[in-house]
Amino acid sequence: MANNQYPNPPKPYSLKEIVQKMYADCGYAQFIRDQIAKAQSGDPAAKQTVDAQFQADPTELDALGIPKQDQPAYALCTDPKTRLLAFVNVKTAV
Repeated sequence: MANNQYPNPPKPYSLKEIVQKMYADCGYAQFIRDQIAKAQSGDPAAKQTVDAQFQADPTELDALGIPKQDQPAYALCTDPKTRLLAFVNVKTAV
C-alpha cells in the first residue's frame, strides 16, 4: 500500500475531523492505521504521511484533560508513550 493512497489534506485533520473521516471511510481508517504502525516502527515516509494527515488541536487536548506540558507528545500520534491517534483508530475500527 503506497503511503500516498489518500492525498494529504490542505491542512492536517484535527482529532474530531480525523475520527469523523475514519467513521465515514473504512478504507481511510485502515490506511491511517497502517501508516501509524509503520511510523511507530521507524518508517520515516509513513511518519511524514501521518504528520501531514493529523495534528490535534490544543482545545481538543484541553477537553481531554491532557496537561499543557504533555500536549506536544499527545499531538504526535507516533509518540511511543501516548499514541493518541492509534488508540482512537482502534476504537473506531471496532
